[in-house]
Amino acid sequence: MTGNEIVCLLIPTISRLASLLNTIRTFQSSSYKKTAVIVIVDDGRQEYFRQVKNMIAAHKLRNVFLYYNSTRFGWPRSMNKILKASDFDLYFYGSDDLTFSKDTIKNAVGFMHDYFPDGDGVIGINQNLQTFCPAAFGLVGRKFINRFPERQLFYPHYVHFCGDSELWHFAKSIDRFKFCPTAKVHHARPMDAGKKLAQTSLRRDRELWWKKKGKASLYWGNVFLKPAQYANETPCRTWNRQIG
Repeated sequence: MTGNEIVCLLIPTISRLASLLNTIRTFQSSSYKKTAVIVIVDDGRQEYFRQVKNMIAAHKLRNVFLYYNSTRFGWPRSMNKILKASDFDLYFYGSDDLTFSKDTIKNAVGFMHDYFPDGDGVIGINQNLQTFCPAAFGLVGRKFINRFPERQLFYPHYVHFCGDSELWHFAKSIDRFKFCPTAKVHHARPMDAGKKLAQTSLRRDRELWWKKKGKASLYWGNVFLKPAQYANETPCRTWNRQIG
């Protein structure tokens, strides 16, 4: 990498207009100035798409591009759709309820240059939460993304959850992950309509992930299988043990 990379923020959104605006503004006002934003409206409602489009125009947001899913894709497939359709050196995969610290992107890019100067890696982002997946949000390079078929970075058969966990475990297994403690975001996680909709897929996504967790040979990135091909795998833990 040259040091002049544009960092593109990917944001799937369903119903959080105000927090979406805050996410974009705090990202663009950071100390790292070479940025772009791609927003993916993922609820199939043209009304919300128009609201987001009007918000971008009203606030004169620059370098913000808007995509629309006519039906709900879910978080992993929405991310994959944009990764396939675009070509930046660095991507920050996020959500519509983040507040970026001033030096979040600069620090994450610095880590990428230090540890993966060819862009073949993932930098994990720090959060305000007591517990979180270290790769829940991250900075990822083009070379790493190109490891995956059609640049599908996240396992496309999850609806919302576990794609980040599987990415983290895969990247760790090939020594392509570093966590940056000084790259910080505040993750609001409001219990709103969007959160409740995501929760409907929690059991299904986790049960699929548990059939692969701890079995590196099955991670998306090492193999590229459909859910039915994991049918005979024994889950590493039960639902009740996970939440108990």
